[in-house]
Amino acid sequence: MRWTAVLWCVGVFALSGCRSYEIERPTTPAGTACMVPCDAQALRCSTDARLEAESSHAMCLAGQERLQDRCSGYASDSQRRRCESANGGAACLPPSPDTSACTQRWERCALACGGRMIER
Repeated sequence: MRWTAVLWCVGVFALSGCRSYEIERPTTPAGTACMVPCDAQALRCSTDARLEAESSHAMCLAGQERLQDRCSGYASDSQRRRCESANGGAACLPPSPDTSACTQRWERCALACGGRMIER
């Protein structure tokens, strides 16, 4: 019985992830005016997310540089890599801002202003 419930939940979750939607902006003058703060907030939010990602990347690069300095005394590449690995060395990936919260907030705001959700 319990496995049936688990499989049912997994199936529902998998199917729900296949749907996509789009938010259509309101078309009335009042709705358009209502969207001005929504758009401004979304811009601020995405800018903050980008700056946070860039800052995190810069801190990673600085840490990586300190680590390379700490391990630079080793003669061979394998010893240097071992030193870096032992001291938490990892590659710094390019900044990738997470703007999902910004998008969700904008969508709620747009819907509150009279926008429509269109399933795709």
